[in-house]
Parts: sequence; structure tokens; C-alpha cells
Amino acid sequence: MSERENSGHSGDSRPERSFLLSGRLDNTWCAELDSPKSRAIAHQALTVLEQWLRRRAAAAELAKGSRVQPDVKGECFEVEDGVYLEACLLLIKTLIFASRADEHIEQDELGPLCSVYQGLCAQFDAQGFIDKMMTCKVNPLDIAREVRFEEEALDIYLLSSMLLDGPHFLEHNYLEGLGAALHIPPSQQRELDKRARELLHAQSAGA
Repeated sequence: MSERENSGHSGDSRPERSFLLSGRLDNTWCAELDSPKSRAIAHQALTVLEQWLRRRAAAAELAKGSRVQPDVKGECFEVEDGVYLEACLLLIKTLIFASRADEHIEQDELGPLCSVYQGLCAQFDAQGFIDKMMTCKVNPLDIAREVRFEEEALDIYLLSSMLLDGPHFLEHNYLEGLGAALHIPPSQQRELDKRARELLHAQSAGA
């Protein structure tokens, strides 16, 4: 991932920094996690983040008045600094809130969170944000307000369901509240829950 200066401006006279993301984001750190569940969640988090960045990068270019549809489908695509950080922080908030749903963060829930931060956000000073998310009230509406596209809502629910695959009633309550906040019908929630179990099983079988 290389950084370069963008010739565009965002309301002030300073050029916006941007990143040139080459193909899939580096996923080597996923394999370093101890449990199959942690690896499955981290890999899925990386997959959805790339999709979020492609959509948001295209939307940001169109918002500048570009008459040409931005090319974000190739191996390389450009993402502004702020767009990248915004998407990463939403991903981190998603993982933290789901991990805190039963008022106790398990090791296989903490692993993906730490890895996402170290693997994707280390160039930003996000520790203060993480500390705040660890202690603030867990409210799914706070996540829903930051969703830009319908696909992001589905991704967020799927990731949360992968984290909360246990029988604890607090976890189920959180998923129900998250689904309602994201306007996902119960039937679609059940489909995503099934998909989450399939992804976890596939990683365990290949471990």
C-alpha cells in the first residue's frame, strides 16, 4: 500500500492524502491467529473492508462532481485517507460492540479485533477511539448511523453473528437489536446467521 498526495481538495487548501490499495488487502496477519474462529472472523472482516472501501471510494469521487465513473474494480484503486479511516473505525466498532454484547470479551473475540487494528489501522492513532468503544454504552443504533450502503448493513450483521455464535441470551438480544437497527428483516437475519455458521465451520474444517 503506497501513499501519495491527491490533487483534489476537501474544502480547505490542503491536499488530501490518499492510499493506492493494490488488489486484496494484505491478509498475512489472519493466519497468525490461534483459533479457527478468530481466523474466520478476521478473514471475513478483511473481505468486507475491501468491498466497503471500493464502494466508498467510488462514492467519494462522484461526490466531487466527477463525470466519469471511478474505476475501483481493478487490482488497484485509490482511497482517500479519511475514507479509509472511517471504514476501518466502523469495522472496529462493529467487532467491539459484538464482543461486548455478553459483557465479557472472550479471547477468540479479542484476537480478530487486535489483528484488524494492527494489520489495517496501525498507521493511524486510533487507540483513543478503541478505548472509548470499550467503555461506552453498546448501542446498535450508533453503528447503524454510520452505514452508507445496504450491503454494509448485511456485512455488519454477518460479522457480528460470527462473533456471537454461542447460546448466551445477551448475545441473541444484541443480534436482534442490531438487525432491527440495520432494518434487516428477521427472515434475512436467519439467513445471515446460517451463513455465519457455514463460514465458521469451513474455517474449522480447514484448520
